[in-house]
Amino acid sequence: MTMPTMTTRQCFVSAGTLEGIHVLPVTVEVNVGSGLPGIQIIGLPDSAVSEARYRVKLGLRAAGFAIPTAQVIVNLSPSSVRKSGTGFDLAIAIGLLVCTGQLDAVFTERRLFVGEVSLDGSVKGVEGLLAYAGLAARSHLELLTGATDEDLSSICPGAHRIIGHLSSLKEGILAEPLVHARGERGGYEVDLA
Repeated sequence: MTMPTMTTRQCFVSAGTLEGIHVLPVTVEVNVGSGLPGIQIIGLPDSAVSEARYRVKLGLRAAGFAIPTAQVIVNLSPSSVRKSGTGFDLAIAIGLLVCTGQLDAVFTERRLFVGEVSLDGSVKGVEGLLAYAGLAARSHLELLTGATDEDLSSICPGAHRIIGHLSSLKEGILAEPLVHARGERGGYEVDLA
């Protein structure tokens, strides 16, 4: 008897981990393929990062996305650096959506994703956003993050965009316009096709 084969899909999403007052770049590698269903996170995650599998799964479901019944492996590279905090949630969710064909891979290009996903699908900002914004600016990336109480346009050195809820990705637009370092706004539409 032969087992049915499943096509393995893999994608890469840019994120970062806070180390002191600096942010180190991290690549979130998401692989969806055959094996026991579930989400496993590897690459030296702390307990908050490991718990992302629950927040991301429930947040995506609440936002109306399909959750794969497949094996999902999330590797946080480089594996030699300890990863901490809830800021990886958004990058993992985006990677899962791309790997399952629910979001176009073009959406991940030239962007840094940082945010905590709530069980209801809303996306929150995390501590150290100024440091993440600095990494994004130095890397020539647009920062996509969750809602925050701070006015990021006054402190972020580069372009950034707020994702208030994962459902905004399903609708093909982001709730907030692109904001540049000087507070200029523009470009509400994001082509996800």
